[in-house]
Amino acid sequence: MIKEITSQIAYIPASDSPLSADIGLIKGDKRIYVFDTGDGDAACRELKEYLQGFQHKETCLIVSHFHKDHTGNFSRHDFSRTYVGSFTAKYVAPSEIVTAPVVIEDGVKLTIFPLPSSHAKGSLGLMVNDEYVFLGDGTYPNEAKDEAVYNRGLLQEELKVLTALPADKFLLSHKPRFVYPSKVVIRELESVYDRRVQGEAYIKA
Repeated sequence: MIKEITSQIAYIPASDSPLSADIGLIKGDKRIYVFDTGDGDAACRELKEYLQGFQHKETCLIVSHFHKDHTGNFSRHDFSRTYVGSFTAKYVAPSEIVTAPVVIEDGVKLTIFPLPSSHAKGSLGLMVNDEYVFLGDGTYPNEAKDEAVYNRGLLQEELKVLTALPADKFLLSHKPRFVYPSKVVIRELESVYDRRVQGEAYIKA
């Protein structure tokens, strides 16, 4: 089921069985931009059906990070261009490795940017029209010794990136609401960072 956010932005919701991330869909004048591919037959089918309605347009993919629930269906689609982070390039064949912000103007303004993240190396975020930001799992912790933890240094860097963005809505994969006020997400991350302990590299989530 495709869910619309604006006339230019929509998404295919995440699923738990199989685990599949939310898939972002952005309509440009010349291209359709896809954020993550999800995983499994249902997500693949829904994305194919959606893209069939835009066969006259090129399709570009932005990959948030390398985890299978975000990249599993990559080889089942044809993309004219693929943007990935440096680490994700080991798993998904890229057209472009993003190491600094990339701005695309196509009747919609897209800003693809590196996102420091405890969850996965080489994560990317996607800002649309300076208002909405697809973050994938970028704000989530990682698992270390059966505990959910944030890397202290990466969380500090991530907060600098997120607080500098002009957008007021963050889109978080696997969350029931998907769209959240940016201030709420930043405040939650700041509350985690405030629990840091001197001399310790990790913060419990």
